[in-house]
Amino acid sequence: MRHPNFLDTTSSLLSLFLFITILVTSQIPLGFTGQAHSSNFTCIESERQALLQFRDSLTDESNRLSSWIGENYCSWDGISCNKVTGHVVKLDLCNSEQPGFEIYSHWYHCRSCLAGHQLSPSLVNLTNLRHLDLSLNNFSGIRIPTFLGLLKELRYLNLSDAGFVGEVPHHLGNLSHLRYLDIGVVLGGIIQNKLTSNDLEWVARLSSLETLSLNSVDLSGAQDVFNAINMLPLLKALDLEGCRLTIPHLLHVNSTSLSSLDLSANQFINPTIAPWLGNLTGLQDLNLRFCYLGGEVHDTFEQMGSLVKLNLYGNCFDTSTLKSICNISSLTSLQMTENNLQGSIPNEIALDICRNNLEGSLKSFATGILNLDLSRSAFAGNSS
Repeated sequence: MRHPNFLDTTSSLLSLFLFITILVTSQIPLGFTGQAHSSNFTCIESERQALLQFRDSLTDESNRLSSWIGENYCSWDGISCNKVTGHVVKLDLCNSEQPGFEIYSHWYHCRSCLAGHQLSPSLVNLTNLRHLDLSLNNFSGIRIPTFLGLLKELRYLNLSDAGFVGEVPHHLGNLSHLRYLDIGVVLGGIIQNKLTSNDLEWVARLSSLETLSLNSVDLSGAQDVFNAINMLPLLKALDLEGCRLTIPHLLHVNSTSLSSLDLSANQFINPTIAPWLGNLTGLQDLNLRFCYLGGEVHDTFEQMGSLVKLNLYGNCFDTSTLKSICNISSLTSLQMTENNLQGSIPNEIALDICRNNLEGSLKSFATGILNLDLSRSAFAGNSS
């Protein structure tokens, strides 16, 4: 007769435990939600009005913001909120349908792009905003708003390929919690930013930054580019492609955390490889495409013992460079199309170059390089 009572007691305790667990975890903000249809918080009217004012400053030809109606703004497309407080923490208006362009004569019309001649500063009322993405839209002809520097809680800011023009506002340097900043262009983008920055002092103040993309931002007038970057102790990824930089041959770099670096389509003072690159021993991805480098590389590449991906497309390196590169045991991807690779392949070079468009008897070598492109290289002779 004791077994039923025991089972009943156990069942009751289990139910009580589950109830307490659900009650406790429901009070802990585990992130944010963009579909808070059953939220327990009261609408923060000032934030709802801020979003509506921002919406009204935009041209939305394809009705991407048609869900922005009613009281529950946390269910609106592109909005995410804190589960407990109801504060807006994420505004993601990236145009995921960018390829849908209509071509009229010599100009492009993007129906799916949000557009506008002036962005409403009402966003500053979103005091808990951590993530803002306006990329791949069409704000052609307007400057990056200075009020963005007032969004002090931002961790993520993406304004790439949104048609912004002019000088980058120094106010962005006030975003001391920012971890990700992209104000550049995306390869193949149609509505690109046309930005300049003559002083990168504002970048030096972004002490929490881990990813920085200034792709195609004109930095030709800036004298302090690398000094500013040296002030970013947590920086992991840096994209300076096409920034019209003149890169010094000798440089002190203390970016020990850097794992990805893109300096492509810039001019190096000396056409030989800069020796300071060898100090970036934690680098995994290096892009020097179209930098017109060549000559002796010594052991610069070999010093980068963590290098996994190397792009030297459109330079003047020869087979001696190829030999040096192939001593990097960690390398799995090498791009050397349109270099000065002529003559016969040295016997010491052992590569898996099957399925590459090479002439001669280069058919099957073996190493750890999984992705190699040496196409349009003038190889001849026998490698055996």
